[in-house]
Amino acid sequence: MGDAKGQIRPLHITPYDPTPTDPHNPNPRVSMAFDATGPSKVYDGTATVKHNDVGTADALKNYLTGAKVILGGTVVGGVVTGGTEVNIWKDIAIDPTKTHYDDKMVGSSKNVTYGLKYTGNNFTIDDFTRSVSTGIITTKDVTVAVKSPLTKAYDATRDVLGVAKNASGATVTTADDLVKLTGLIAGDRVSNTTTAFYDTKNAGTGKTVAYTPVAQWCGCCELSPC
Repeated sequence: MGDAKGQIRPLHITPYDPTPTDPHNPNPRVSMAFDATGPSKVYDGTATVKHNDVGTADALKNYLTGAKVILGGTVVGGVVTGGTEVNIWKDIAIDPTKTHYDDKMVGSSKNVTYGLKYTGNNFTIDDFTRSVSTGIITTKDVTVAVKSPLTKAYDATRDVLGVAKNASGATVTTADDLVKLTGLIAGDRVSNTTTAFYDTKNAGTGKTVAYTPVAQWCGCCELSPC
């Protein structure tokens, strides 16, 4: 007698959290675990999640530390007990287009949503999301560099703006004439309000000019003198 032909159909499940409100809910549960330290990146003007500056699906998978389906079991005291656990970590992909911080701003304990997709054969699971509150976005360094040596005729003041001239002989009239800011993110609205003064009002060469770099923005960057 030949082998009988059989079939095992994929089990369709809804990706409930491990502890649904109804303790008698018979649906299988999908349990996900993420890196406790959370995703971290330097401010880049976007809400994109990255791992070591890379935002691909493979890179983001590093934040996923566990994934399993729990078949059967009951919820007692908010904890699933019993049932059969099926490890699906290798069959879970993270969708970069649906994975993001709650906003682009610098901060810690930020909410991060992961877009998740099951790619295995044993189950059919609709695409779903999970959120954690361990995201970090740190400030970005912006370099400040003096543009040019300054010269002016004695006027009994320490003033620079409106009176001193740069190496090309043009009068410096704005903060942007004094310094160059490097490392800003395109699209961020930044107001350069840097000031500068001679150390004394007396005539002389090799004089010290004191610059006070100031940039008004969203608080996502830190100024670093060149």
